Amino acid sequence: MPDTESTPAPAPEPSPAPSPARHDAQDVRGGEIVLKRRRSRVVFIAGLAGFVLVMLIAALWR
Repeated sequence: MPDTESTPAPAPEPSPAPSPARHDAQDVRGGEIVLKRRRSRVVFIAGLAGFVLVMLIAALWR
């Protein structure tokens, strides 16, 4: 009788890598920012304002 407890199980076959999605250049041109929720808009505007504020502080720091 074979000792199955000490025999390692065979390794599973690796699955083939998925091919990357192909997009036509005309379809992906000119991205659009879609902010449907109020929270998304607030975070986006706060990020822009924060960036401008950091740049102003960096310019005045010199």
